Amino acid sequence: MNSQRRIEKLELEVRILSAQVSKLPVRMKGGGGGGGGQSGRPFVVVSQENDYLVCTDMNDNTINVAKPFMLRRTPFDDEEIAYLDGPTPVSYSYTSASTRTATVDEAEESQRVTPSYYEGEQIFAIPVSTGDTKWMDINTCGRFWARYSV
Repeated sequence: MNSQRRIEKLELEVRILSAQVSKLPVRMKGGGGGGGGQSGRPFVVVSQENDYLVCTDMNDNTINVAKPFMLRRTPFDDEEIAYLDGPTPVSYSYTSASTRTATVDEAEESQRVTPSYYEGEQIFAIPVSTGDTKWMDINTCGRFWARYSV
């Protein structure tokens, strides 16, 4: 067998193994003495809503995956939050699922989730019971709200 043919065969084997591995549940270990843990799964982002992501699983089923709590709109939109380490409450007003304005006294700051979710992105989620969703993104990208200039 010539070297080009061997390379093609190996590339095919890698693609087959990658497809099989992506369907396996990922075991998330619990943090501390009791054992346990939860099975995580990969999902592919299709679109973004205020509190969840519309995704597909590896079998192309459509699944709603909850965003991490701090990235959701509903708990914070038009609310005033008194943080434990701040003397002044912050109020939030959302302009989309991933942009908002934070106001402290009279000072305003435009914020957006970074990095942004994108169509076709693979995320990992764990099973939860949160409203209508049964899965929650575990935020492996470390998304957070950050100031930006408009």
